[in-house]
Amino acid sequence: MNLDFHLHTNFSDGILPPEELVEKVHRNGVALFSITDHDCLDGISAARSRAESLGMTLISGLEINTDWQDGEVHILGYGFDTEFSPLLKKLEEQRFYRHERLKVMIEKLKAFGLNLDESRVFEIAGKGSAGRPHLALALKEKNYVSNVEEAFEKYLGYGKPGWAPRSKFTPHDAIKAISDAGGIPVLAHPGRTRNVQIESLISSGLKGIEVFYPKHSPDLTQKLLALAKKHDLMVTGGSDYHGINSWEKDPGMEVPDDVISNLKRRLEKDFPDRASEKLKS
Repeated sequence: MNLDFHLHTNFSDGILPPEELVEKVHRNGVALFSITDHDCLDGISAARSRAESLGMTLISGLEINTDWQDGEVHILGYGFDTEFSPLLKKLEEQRFYRHERLKVMIEKLKAFGLNLDESRVFEIAGKGSAGRPHLALALKEKNYVSNVEEAFEKYLGYGKPGWAPRSKFTPHDAIKAISDAGGIPVLAHPGRTRNVQIESLISSGLKGIEVFYPKHSPDLTQKLLALAKKHDLMVTGGSDYHGINSWEKDPGMEVPDDVISNLKRRLEKDFPDRASEKLKS
């Protein structure tokens, strides 16, 4: 069966408006899904309305970018209260810091000889949560790079000429923020995450792990399934669809039927009202 618990709209760094993304998910036969914009919940309402009109089930979702040692750790959250004011305040702060960080990165790139117009970068970002992918698209637009991946590899990744640190927010902080809002915190794409001890995240309240992911090898997927079983973690999967990366696949991850049934049971148990009021058998 198909599910997708990792999708981005143009309210963060995806290319599609929420309604169009939901329609694409529907065409792909996805049984259960979540919109997980970076540090932003603004697309959930429109997505939920379109999903309901199509008879689909949308789980409230979010992806929080955090820093740990010399790398990034992304924490996904599901089924939380979308009106929980402390979480909304924290996300607003994160978006402000994102905006300010991009300004610094634009100036660093200019000093390196890559002249970008700040207003154009934020025009590309639109009304959503601005981030490095928008800067990558601006670099591509000016023909400094041929694709988004090259922009990160040459200029925007850790230690590269355009790199600037984020405001300090750890994965442990993100886990607490999601948990306080009544949600399930999940480690995103562990195969892309360096130098993080999953056991330390579990001790902070991590409840799930993204096992099924386009860049995870079959061997890694099996290792992650074993890890989830050992620690009784909820297993999720997602395409991480943005519509801007060359490696991306369309929305929908094929997973074993028991993964979906176990996921539904977990959601129904923890969120009988909020997250899964219409879960289908």
